[in-house]
Amino acid sequence: MQFLLLLLVFCFSLVEIKALQMGSFVSSDQSKTVFRVYATSAQKVELFLYASETGPVASVVPMKPYQGKTDSDLNHQVAKHTWEATVSGDVTGTWYKFRAVGNNGLDYQMVGQEVATRYRNAHAFLFHPEFGYMVDTTADGYKENPGTVLQRRTVGDQVHFSLKEGAFSDYALEVVPEGEFPNRVNDLAVSDPYCYQLNLENNRCQVVSFGKEFSLANRPAKPGLKKGHTIHEVHIKDLTYLLPGIPEGIRGTYKALSHPRTLKLLKDMFVTTIEFLPLHAFDRNAAPPGEINYWGYMTKSFFAMHEAYASEPLKSREEFRDAVDALHKIGVSVVLDVVYNHTSEGDHRGPVVSHKNLARDDYFRMWNAKKGFYLNTAGCGNVMASEKPVTRKLILDSLKFFYEVYGVDGFRFDLAAAIDKETLVLARKMLGEDALLSGEPWVAEGNPQWMRGDLNEIRLGKWNDQFRKAIKGGGGSPGFMNGEGNAEIMKILVRGEHSDFGGSGSYIDTSWGNSHPEGTINEIEVHDGPTLRDWLATYQLSESEIHARMRVAHTLLLTSVHTPILHFGQEFARTKNGHNNSYNQDNKINWIDYNLMKTNQSLNDFTVGLKRLRSHYDAFHFSNRIVDDRIWFFEARQNQSNAFAYKIKGTTHQFLVLVNGSVASGADFDLPEGVWDIVSDGQRLEDRGLGKVTNQHYFVHPSQAIILRQKI
Repeated sequence: MQFLLLLLVFCFSLVEIKALQMGSFVSSDQSKTVFRVYATSAQKVELFLYASETGPVASVVPMKPYQGKTDSDLNHQVAKHTWEATVSGDVTGTWYKFRAVGNNGLDYQMVGQEVATRYRNAHAFLFHPEFGYMVDTTADGYKENPGTVLQRRTVGDQVHFSLKEGAFSDYALEVVPEGEFPNRVNDLAVSDPYCYQLNLENNRCQVVSFGKEFSLANRPAKPGLKKGHTIHEVHIKDLTYLLPGIPEGIRGTYKALSHPRTLKLLKDMFVTTIEFLPLHAFDRNAAPPGEINYWGYMTKSFFAMHEAYASEPLKSREEFRDAVDALHKIGVSVVLDVVYNHTSEGDHRGPVVSHKNLARDDYFRMWNAKKGFYLNTAGCGNVMASEKPVTRKLILDSLKFFYEVYGVDGFRFDLAAAIDKETLVLARKMLGEDALLSGEPWVAEGNPQWMRGDLNEIRLGKWNDQFRKAIKGGGGSPGFMNGEGNAEIMKILVRGEHSDFGGSGSYIDTSWGNSHPEGTINEIEVHDGPTLRDWLATYQLSESEIHARMRVAHTLLLTSVHTPILHFGQEFARTKNGHNNSYNQDNKINWIDYNLMKTNQSLNDFTVGLKRLRSHYDAFHFSNRIVDDRIWFFEARQNQSNAFAYKIKGTTHQFLVLVNGSVASGADFDLPEGVWDIVSDGQRLEDRGLGKVTNQHYFVHPSQAIILRQKI
């Protein structure tokens, strides 16, 4: 008996237990290429291999249920519904798709030009390969008849469906029981959720390999997030398309990011952290008829780079890797805006690219799976079920891939509150403490997965658009910089604690004092909404008045406790010509006009100077919640609802920031004892100093912010 137990232990030890790698990959000895995909309720799954990127099917390979052993409970759960196929040799460069067969469909047959089924209560649904299901949605639910395209009649004991025009061969057809909706299109091959190279037109995936040139050991070291850093949000095309000195053939591409002219710009602008709008492969056509999706918040693949940003076909991987390396060499950390809350596939009417046709109910939250009704917390037709093992694994694998293979430094989660808490906690644990993680602590509609105070322990920087509203106004309020008189609110925001954190429609609750300096991202201007300059222009102000108020706003933003984010170009009064939702504008409305750098040079120099000041002096570096006198507020002699001041202490210097948001009245301040260097007089900023204050008094003009410094 003892011998038998030892034999069993020995045999079990021969079984290789490892992480469950999904997608396509070549074995270490290059003897075979493995394909794995997760598919539920499938009678069979097939691998389609194509002759070329756009050519015909070369072969169809049957897949089998995965039989291997896995290293974790998460992988074990995913392995239960994973299918696998092996192809001999290294087939890198081959294009492929998967087809899963098996759904809630009913049997039918073609009778002439009609579809016939013996089920009297059957409904038929047409599926267009480009547009998705052709259905009408009414108060009573779905109807299979979109207009007059599909007609139904009873023939004896059968139901017949016919088309008024066209042929059934133009569509995929599913026949299901009355009151149900097809949970899969059997005739449709779809892309791999772990697709590393995606053809944006036909959704085919390419087998690719990431060689030693992608190893972080062979590349420039990550610079690490600098204390006192400022995040700069930018769309990749906006950044370089109109930048003088960039060759025409690479404008707006990954390759342009590593061009010397771009790198010089970023150094001159004192950029330490750059955050790119989505770079995952996305659906440019996922927009209302006649519009485009320019920003990229409609993801097709969470592993593939968006190929349209490559300067040459199929070069996106190498060009983005080189861009990350070039940015790291000059000390710039790279953050990606990632959209794990939904996919480009929309709801029941949307296209079927991948996840819908493989495991709909495990990738998406459904409020009535039988009828095909998706939850829409993200406001884009569907919301991903991050709490389900396969979706959680996909999110974690995607984050790890971009962090370890491409070498990025962090991630900003779009609609982060749509992602369950445990997945975000696991992400921090997996990526480690050095990764920058931030996100929007709200959802588009419905209930969030977590509340604002839940994730402070993982240092998830929550975007604070209450900071934006309090300073520049909105919802009928003019804002501090326009004379609202909300100085008491501004004190709380500068310190970093607020009882009403979040924005309109955020559904996020909070409480006083539950804050962490790295747990909030303060913003005044980002990609959505009007630029700060355009917002102020609605007040019919002169350019000089606009710039004065912008200097007040920028001073508050860049001297506050929490991490600031700038919309790149905000430094020199970037404009979108009044547009407040430019998601569909692939033109000069979004592309940054660098002529403004010269036109508005004094504003740009002032704001860049603020960034340097924040980075250089540890008075503006915070790693723990403030519980001592590092920041101390005091009042003006008059106009106290519009003017206030604060002292921030560092190890070698302390600073006074005197702020007057009134647009009409000045404010007198009594200063603490000692001689103070004038670092900013409200118009200029100079670290060497612009003069001294010796009389413990300073008068601050309307729409002005002053910075004074004293050595400790």
